[in-house]
Amino acid sequence: MASVSAAVVAAVREKFPEDQVATVCALLAAYGERPHEREIERVQLDILKLARGRFDAIPELVRKARRDYRDILMWAEYSGR
Repeated sequence: MASVSAAVVAAVREKFPEDQVATVCALLAAYGERPHEREIERVQLDILKLARGRFDAIPELVRKARRDYRDILMWAEYSGR
C-alpha cells in the first residue's frame, strides 16, 4: 500500500477529527498504488480540498482519481470547485 506524506497527514488533521485521521489517510493511500498513478501528494491534497471535510466523499474521489487523476487536478485547481 502506498503511504501519505507528512504534508497530507497535516492537511487531514486540519480537516477531520482525530478519530478519523488514520482512516482518511488509509483511504488516500489507495491512490498511488499503481504505477500509472502520478503526482501522488498533489492528488491526495486535491482530494482533501474537493471533499471539503466530508468523510463520505473521500472514497468516491479516490476512485475517480484512480480512473483519471487529471480530473481531480482540474476540478480542484482550475474549475473553482
